[in-house]
Amino acid sequence: QGNYYTDTPLHGLWKIEDNRMFGPNLFVTGKYAYYNTGFTLESIGSLDEQMGISALQGQTFGSTNAQYFLRPQHTVNVDSNHFRTFGSQRHNFKFGMGWRRTDAYARTIYPGNNIVAYENSATNFRARVYREGVGTNRSLYLNFYVGDTISVGRATFDVGLRYDRQWGYALASSTQANAAFPNLVPGITFTGYDTPFHWNNLTPRVGVTYALDESHKTILRASFSRNAGQLSGINGNIGHANPSSNAGWAEYPWTDLNGDHLAQTNEV
Repeated sequence: QGNYYTDTPLHGLWKIEDNRMFGPNLFVTGKYAYYNTGFTLESIGSLDEQMGISALQGQTFGSTNAQYFLRPQHTVNVDSNHFRTFGSQRHNFKFGMGWRRTDAYARTIYPGNNIVAYENSATNFRARVYREGVGTNRSLYLNFYVGDTISVGRATFDVGLRYDRQWGYALASSTQANAAFPNLVPGITFTGYDTPFHWNNLTPRVGVTYALDESHKTILRASFSRNAGQLSGINGNIGHANPSSNAGWAEYPWTDLNGDHLAQTNEV
């Protein structure tokens, strides 16, 4: 049923890195990494069976739903260090950038005819008619930073500034209708959307270290920094208005004609 995520099928962490010296003072590191992880809540029973939940009996019947989650990430980083001396001052300039793309894929399917039978009480039998849920929210992160560590005598000063840009997309998706009542609970064709916002943040950092004696046995430190919150693509900012990731449903009365605690199509 439904559609599956079509990104790179590799699992685990894959990384390539190159370190370069450009003369005696400049060191540059470039890295690309692909990290794919996720988890599955798989039904022990067959997805061909029905699903029933009875509060009266205090038990479940048949099978249960299955859920699939993937979190593939692509990451690029370039980090540089440049060492210079100006008179009595020693400088370690740091600058670089980072880019990351994270996809949050979720799929939920219900077994059998996609109808879950609920025995809520002796007089309240309900059938919840489900459609498939399948969707992906994509988060994108870009940053640039520059900083300097300055050593003068017993004092060391650390200053830096970082720029972050964060945005994302809810990707297009098509979900399967309910198997028994496709006209009542149809699948949806979701065209996707771009986030109507971009987060832009400038975050400073400053610190000072001072040695009270020549042997540097007693050191005073003070620092201040500011950090930007991370844009969430799973349940938060990006996927807030994405209807495809969750399974949709409509509920109807149900009569258990054959007493098996499961909702056949003719009993709804």
